[in-house]
Amino acid sequence: MVYTYSSNTGAIVFIIGGESYTKYQNVTVFAQHSTQCKSIMYESTDIFNADYFLYQLARLN
Repeated sequence: MVYTYSSNTGAIVFIIGGESYTKYQNVTVFAQHSTQCKSIMYESTDIFNADYFLYQLARLN
């Protein structure tokens, strides 16, 4: 993960590789409860849902 913070109380979070909605939710909860970080831009190369994750697990067999 690469975190970039600026003096304007914003952050950019960029994930290389697959990401899940749970991790995205953790970042948004952090932003809601943070007194210093007012906005977060969240990006990743892929965001997977549970169905796609199960599909990938099935392909391992």
